[in-house]
Amino acid sequence: MNNHHNDKLILIADQCLQRYEVYARILQTQGFKVHWVTHLNAFFEAFLQLHPSLVIMDLNLCLSDQSDLIAKIKQASAGEAFVPILMASDQGENELLQYALAQKVDGFLKVPFSDGVLIAKVYSLLRMRSLYSELKQNRDKIHKLHQALQQEHKDAQKIYEKFVRPSSQDIAGLTSYISPASIFNGDLLLAKIQPSGDALILLGDFTGHGLSAAIGVIPVAEMFNGMVAKARSVPEILVEVNTKLHKILPAHLFFSCAILQVSPSQKKARIYNCGMPDILMAQSNGIVLHFKSRNLPLGVVDSKRLDLYPDSIDLKGTETFYLLTDGVIESRNPKGEMFGYHRVEQAIAHSCNGIESLIQNASTFCDGQFFEDDISIAQLHTAEILNYNYIDTLEKLAKAASWKMCFHFDALALRQMQHPMEGVVDAIMVAQPIPSHKERLFIVLDELFNNALEHGVLKLDSSLKQKEDGFLKFLTLREKALNELKTGTIEIQISHKPLADFEGEFTIKIHDSGEGFDYQAEPNVAPNEKVFSGRGIMLTRSLCHSLTYQGKGNVAKAVYRWNLRPVGLEPA
Repeated sequence: MNNHHNDKLILIADQCLQRYEVYARILQTQGFKVHWVTHLNAFFEAFLQLHPSLVIMDLNLCLSDQSDLIAKIKQASAGEAFVPILMASDQGENELLQYALAQKVDGFLKVPFSDGVLIAKVYSLLRMRSLYSELKQNRDKIHKLHQALQQEHKDAQKIYEKFVRPSSQDIAGLTSYISPASIFNGDLLLAKIQPSGDALILLGDFTGHGLSAAIGVIPVAEMFNGMVAKARSVPEILVEVNTKLHKILPAHLFFSCAILQVSPSQKKARIYNCGMPDILMAQSNGIVLHFKSRNLPLGVVDSKRLDLYPDSIDLKGTETFYLLTDGVIESRNPKGEMFGYHRVEQAIAHSCNGIESLIQNASTFCDGQFFEDDISIAQLHTAEILNYNYIDTLEKLAKAASWKMCFHFDALALRQMQHPMEGVVDAIMVAQPIPSHKERLFIVLDELFNNALEHGVLKLDSSLKQKEDGFLKFLTLREKALNELKTGTIEIQISHKPLADFEGEFTIKIHDSGEGFDYQAEPNVAPNEKVFSGRGIMLTRSLCHSLTYQGKGNVAKAVYRWNLRPVGLEPA
C-alpha cells in the first residue's frame, strides 16, 4: 500500500444515505473531505486508491461481509501509516462493543450521535494515527542507528582483536579464562617471552567495562609488544605505559595491572602489582601466599611516584600463580554477599586445575547468575615453565669483545635527562649485543645510578621511606632537590672483557660527587614487604657476581657476568 495518505480524507461505508449526509455535514465543517461507498465490493478498491486517514464503517454492512474486509484493511496498512477504523451502529451497545472487540477495530460509535461525539471520536483516532506514525518513524531511525552501531562494533572488534590476539604467545604451564560482561572487554591478558628467555604475563583491568574500557587496551598492547621486543625491562614498560595513559586518559579512567615475570634460567619469579587484587601463589602444602599491590593503578599519578621494586620469589617448581581481576572476588550471590578471597583460596589451595574449580565455585555461589563485571584469570604452573628453554636460536650472536665506555653527567644533565640509563643500556647493546641480559643490566645500572643521585648528589635520607606516606614525601623531596641542583656530578665507567667466545664480564663503576657513607658498617637487612629502602640494592646484589663500594663510599663497583651460547654450540 502506498504510504502517501490524504490526511483530510475520511472513507465512509454505509448503505444509509441519511446517515452519510449527517457524517458529511459534521465532518466537512471541520475541514475534512469524505468519500462514500455503499457496497463492500467497491469499498476495498476505494481504500487502496484513495489512501484515507480514517475509515467509518456501518456494523450492518460488516455483518453481511463474507470476505473479512476489516482484516484486509489491517493487513494492507500494516507497516505503513496506521488507518484507524471507527465502527458505527444503531443496534444495542453491547452487540456493537462485542463485535468491535472481536474484529479489533479502533473505536465504536452509537447511532444516533451528537456532532460533538463524532468530532471527539474522529480527532481521538487521528491523534492515535499520528502517534503511531511518530513511533514508526522513531523505530525506523533506531533500527538504522542500531545497524550502523552493529557495523561499527564489528569494525572496532576487528581492530581490537588485531592488536590484542597476536600480542600473546603460548607459554608452558599458562592457562587462562576471560569472560567479558559486554561485547568489548576492559580486561587485558598479554603473555610474551623476552629476549632473555623470561616469561612476562600481564593481566590488566581498565575502569568499567565495554567500549569505553576497551579503548585503552590498544595502546597498552602496542607499547607492551614493542618494548618487550626491544628487551626493555618491566619497570621501563610500566613507566612508559603509565606516562602514556596519564596523558591520554580522562580522570575517571585508569588501568590496574599486574605483571608476573618468571625466569626459568634463574628459577625466580618477580611480581609487579599496580592496583590489582592480590596475586596468589598456591604451594604444594596447600598454603596460599598473597602479593599485594604496591602502587596506584597506571594513569593516575606521574611515573616518578611509582614504586617499581618487585616481590621476588625463589621457585621450586611446585608453585602455581593466579592473577585475577576483581570480577571474581567481588561477584555476589542473590543475598548480596561477596565471593571474597577466602573462597578463592578454598578453590585453588588443593586443586590441580584451579581455574575450573574457581569458576565452578563462583558460579555456584552466584546461583548461576551472570557475573556483573568482566572476569579474567591467569594460572601458571611453574613446574612446566621451569623445564622449558625459551631462549631463541642465537646464530647471529656476536662474540664477546673487549671494550670500554664512559659517561659523565653534570648538574644540568642530571636535571634535564629523564631515564638516562635507558640510553646507556642501548649503547651497551650496540657494543655487545646480548639482548637476553639487557633487562638485568638495566636494573643494575638504574639502581646504582639512582642510589648515587638520591643519596650521593642530592643527599636524601632513605629512612624517610619507612614513615607513613614516607615514600611519596621522599619523591616530592627528590623532585624539589633535583630542580634546585646547581652542582654535583655522576660518572659511569663500563668495561667489558671476554671470558670465552660467548661469555663475558662487565665491570661497572659509578662515582658520584657526594660525601659517601661508611659502607663497612652497612647492615645486611633481609627484604621485607614493609621496608622500602634498600630493596633495590638487595635486588642488584642478587643479579651481580659482586657489588662492592670504594673510596669514601661514593664509588659503587658491580661485576656482572653473562654466559650464553648459540643453540647447537656445546662447550669444548
